[in-house]
Amino acid sequence: MVEPISISAATIIKGLIKVIEEVRKTHELFNTEFEKLKSLLITLEPRVESVRDFDEKTAHHLSRDKRLSEVRQQEMAELLQKLKECDLLVKKSIKVPMWNTCLVRVYAERLKEQNESLRNFVNTNMIIDVWEITRTTRTAGTPVFSGTAVPEPPEITVGWVKPVEELKQKLFLEEVSVLGICGLGGCGKTTLAAKFCEQVKDKFYKISFLPISRTPNLLEMVSRLWRDLLSDVGKLPEFQDVDDAMNLLNSGLKEWKPERGMVLVVLDDVWPDSEVEKLVIRKRPGFKTLVTTRGGLNWLDHSYQVPKLGMEEAKSLFFHYAQYSDQGRRRSKPRLVEQIVEGCMRLPLALKVIGASLKNQGEWKLKETATKIATGRQTVGDPFDQIVGCLESSVESLSDKQRDCFMDFICFPNNKRIRAAAVMDIWVQIRGETELGAFSILKDLADRHLIEVFERRRNEAWDEDEGFGDLFVTQHDLLRKLADCTSQKTKKTRLIINQTDECPNADLTSEAQIVALEMGDGKKNFDTYIPPIFPCAEVLILNFSHGSCSLPSFLKEIETLKLLIIANGSSTAAELSRLPPSSSLKNLRSVRLERISLPILHTFAEPFLGLQKLSMVLCEVRGEESSPVLEVPNIFPEMTEIEIEYCSEEKSSQVFDIPNIFPEITEIEIDYCNGLERLPTSVCDIPNLRKLSITNCHDLIELPEAIGRMNKLEVLRLRACTAMGGLPKSISELKKLKFLNLSECSNLSSLPETMGGLQGLETIDVRECSARLPVTVMHLKGLIRVICDEETQKMWKPFLVHFKRPVLLDVHKADVSLDFLQ
Repeated sequence: MVEPISISAATIIKGLIKVIEEVRKTHELFNTEFEKLKSLLITLEPRVESVRDFDEKTAHHLSRDKRLSEVRQQEMAELLQKLKECDLLVKKSIKVPMWNTCLVRVYAERLKEQNESLRNFVNTNMIIDVWEITRTTRTAGTPVFSGTAVPEPPEITVGWVKPVEELKQKLFLEEVSVLGICGLGGCGKTTLAAKFCEQVKDKFYKISFLPISRTPNLLEMVSRLWRDLLSDVGKLPEFQDVDDAMNLLNSGLKEWKPERGMVLVVLDDVWPDSEVEKLVIRKRPGFKTLVTTRGGLNWLDHSYQVPKLGMEEAKSLFFHYAQYSDQGRRRSKPRLVEQIVEGCMRLPLALKVIGASLKNQGEWKLKETATKIATGRQTVGDPFDQIVGCLESSVESLSDKQRDCFMDFICFPNNKRIRAAAVMDIWVQIRGETELGAFSILKDLADRHLIEVFERRRNEAWDEDEGFGDLFVTQHDLLRKLADCTSQKTKKTRLIINQTDECPNADLTSEAQIVALEMGDGKKNFDTYIPPIFPCAEVLILNFSHGSCSLPSFLKEIETLKLLIIANGSSTAAELSRLPPSSSLKNLRSVRLERISLPILHTFAEPFLGLQKLSMVLCEVRGEESSPVLEVPNIFPEMTEIEIEYCSEEKSSQVFDIPNIFPEITEIEIDYCNGLERLPTSVCDIPNLRKLSITNCHDLIELPEAIGRMNKLEVLRLRACTAMGGLPKSISELKKLKFLNLSECSNLSSLPETMGGLQGLETIDVRECSARLPVTVMHLKGLIRVICDEETQKMWKPFLVHFKRPVLLDVHKADVSLDFLQ
């Protein structure tokens, strides 16, 4: 019987780690490269173990070709080959005589090249966001939810059972290749499609769910389809245009074997005037396409009209979101409730939003709302505008600040995920909110279902000390239209300019406080805009989707600018050119860059004297060997916060070398930084640091012993630092530390004996961290809460009887998921 690839890979990893441990003292000249290899192997080990466990669990249920997708099988095979090469090279290296310096240099260079090759493979193919995150762990009979996962249906759905059965009957007809789900905006088309996918998942080998929107990037959509369906046959080609891309995709699909299973592609929210028909895969056995649309598509094989909810179904949905008790439902006046439900056209979206706006409200408020809904619908004839009109009462119930914040969402691209931290930055900079205040507003809007907030990873134990980097926001286009209509009725403080728009007149630009430029492919010449174009702008958002972008020259003229957001929507980091001189942006307080490739920052001619916060998400930093990547003290002398997420940089240890230069900095966040092996000791001398977050840094080996000097530190997050083997003894000197997150630190063998010195510690998160506990944990006098899983609960439970006051064991099921494999 052939041994599974995952078991072979796991065996080689364990063997290599053992060999490196044994030869460290006798082969000191190779120690640098051996340690780098060991760190990388420690990072890899839990991932390979997960695959191995998955193989073993499914061995009796699935055939070999059904356990993992072909893409993942190929990547595991490539990984095994690279591990074998490493194993062979290490064994050859330890046989080299240490007196033979020439041969030692040769093998040291080979080890370095092999390490880089393995690291590049892992960083490209095995980080969590590349091994797609989905909601469903694959078991026998379940499909690979690929590229874009099927969205999770709302918490409560009604009236979908019969429609799903009717859809099945239509889609599985031999003559139907493309089926449309048609209906008004907000009628539940996407929910019905998601429910349908849930019900038929055992019939399809792959399900690819693509949100389209009104202005889709078709090339990006084809790229996703290629990654979903053909990534196992080769790398993503460079497409000339959409027609070329689809020709290549269809050519590649000729090799698709029917026995691999059926494929379902869902195109969600397709508008009549779009060219989305080009994405449809026709005349190929086993391929089906489901399209959600408001109508007007003449290329569908068949269409299905979403039925209107029955009155009782609609009322139950309204009561749910209005949070009526059974007694409250009985006491409510049926005619009044039915008037509101009919005013909402029995549309699930409207019932959800209006219901949420009426929580804990009396009968007089229901009467007022029913009247406003009726009035709003009577003023317009178009069904789309009627829906928006009936939703207006939900905005009127907001406070002035909540309404302003709701309207701010129109400044971000439509039908795209918005990072919550980005919109919260706006509220902090110009709405006068604190970070927690901004989060409170975000939560209020979500509770009213005017936006939807979700997390990058499931975290049932979330609290404010966890930060906001994992939060994203989406908004239905009807609610975006509602925000736009509301904004049009107020002072023109928001201005959105599309790539095709002409230069706006002074009446529009003179009052604009937030300006959003949709720069598209980056070819639009905004230099025709004559300064002073935006004299009152405090926030400028530049959105584009291209490999390079030249910033508009008028940027240097916006002296009032406080927040600059530059976001690249393409799949690769874009290079910026024509960066403005810092002397012209004296009021700039925060800069947020997303998927940007930066030059060495010390090449700026002058420092940004007022900049307090720099956020880099999915960025690349270009540096030279002879100079540090970030000479932060000279460029940002007043900075108080740095966020760096998902960044790629070859000399990442230099990025964070910030000795004694930020007397006012209070928070540092580092997320997914590859290559960060050690935190510079000088960071420990930042006098006012309150929060230090180093998460998903799989190369981090240790923290500096001097960490005890951070005498004002209150929050320390070390989540998923899988290579870290221990904590420094000086951690006991962090007397003000309240929150410590060690979750997913799988290589942490034990906590230091000095742990008992953390007298101020209130909460510790040890999920998926089985570090041995010293008896001194009984001396944690301030401990209130231990966040743990079922395994770590067993380790902490014996100590609880020794605490003088109750300590909550907050047990959560370990999120042991193979989602990243799918």
